[in-house]
Amino acid sequence: MPETNMTQQHETAPLFSVVAPVYGVEQYLDTCVASILGQSFDDFELILVDDGSPDDCPAKCDRWAAKDTRVRVIHQTNKGLSGARNTGLDAARGEFVLFVDSDDAIENDLLELCAHAIHMDSTVDVVYFGYTVPGRARKYALPANLTDHANHRRDVLWNIVRGVIPSHAWQFVAQRSLYQGITFPVGRVAEDVAVTYRVISRANKVYALPDCLYRYQVRSDSIIGRSQEKQLSYYKDEVTSFREMRAAFHDDRELLIAADINMLDHLFAHYIYANDRAVARSVAALISDESKSLRNDGVPLTYRCKMVLLDAGVLGAYSAIRNIVKSIIKGK
Repeated sequence: MPETNMTQQHETAPLFSVVAPVYGVEQYLDTCVASILGQSFDDFELILVDDGSPDDCPAKCDRWAAKDTRVRVIHQTNKGLSGARNTGLDAARGEFVLFVDSDDAIENDLLELCAHAIHMDSTVDVVYFGYTVPGRARKYALPANLTDHANHRRDVLWNIVRGVIPSHAWQFVAQRSLYQGITFPVGRVAEDVAVTYRVISRANKVYALPDCLYRYQVRSDSIIGRSQEKQLSYYKDEVTSFREMRAAFHDDRELLIAADINMLDHLFAHYIYANDRAVARSVAALISDESKSLRNDGVPLTYRCKMVLLDAGVLGAYSAIRNIVKSIIKGK
């Protein structure tokens, strides 16, 4: 890769490779890197992939590498989040990989707790954890029935495919070999949906920690705040990822239905919260198109009713009234 300039090399392979794509995050980068380098467990390398960032991030990355030999920096022309993750994954030498978005941060015992889970049971090749969002009181912990023990991949996979556990690529550490032949789709968003289930499908055992160890920074440029064109592009890419997921499980009725329901949950939410009529109409068309290929014998009646309301053009009004009634009941 001629455009790549890598600084600092470990002599021996570490247990963990932490991969952090970097682009346009100069106000967050130092906090992110400090949280990683401040880990209570130090057998890791940090790979900062400068994805052609136009701000001070490239220089910041080099300064961190000059201060700490665990930091390796790759400078490349812009390839997007997926391309940067792929670059970091290719360069990783650790037995396990953790992705961290460079506007986020991690708790200082994340790697230590993951290492403990791995060393307790040699069959564990993925460790999951919960997350928090700065400014929100809620903690996004994993389902209690999964935590504090090793789970068969099927139990965790169902929760991911159904959407009970989000498809965040940064919410787990995984043995690097599980990514063999898997790449994040370049040129698409909703890339986590396209990859996470494939990695977990290959796992042997998945340990689920009860702790919330990742700090997810929700930025103001959320999908709702984007242009009409970018919103629709995101939704279409998301549907593409769900189509791939459903194709992967075409012989597994339970997982196929779970994927159908998860996709409908996402699309109905996008429709209801659309702040533009044209976007809402386009999402409605996506729902109509995708519903034709659903396993209707397994999709709950509530979803089929929602599709009827959507066709009648009253789903948004129904949802608004339902939310008002819920808030009144909760207030009693």
